[in-house]
Amino acid sequence: MPEELRPIFDEIFLFASTDHNLSDASLDRLIYEIKKYYFKREIKKLLSEEESIEKKEQLKKISEDLKEVEKKLISL
Repeated sequence: MPEELRPIFDEIFLFASTDHNLSDASLDRLIYEIKKYYFKREIKKLLSEEESIEKKEQLKKISEDLKEVEKKLISL
């Protein structure tokens, strides 16, 4: 997990582990929303950097990952 997402994940985990009525489905949705936000941020970062073959490959991979996350969100 990327370093910048660890504090958010820790907070979500602690929140979910307390005595709240948080369903698995809503927790899954929250996790996928965080992943979606992360991938969009990475895409924006890559687009702002100088273009190279390596960056294009990274962009393609992250875009595919984002697409999968968005599919999961729709199915939840």
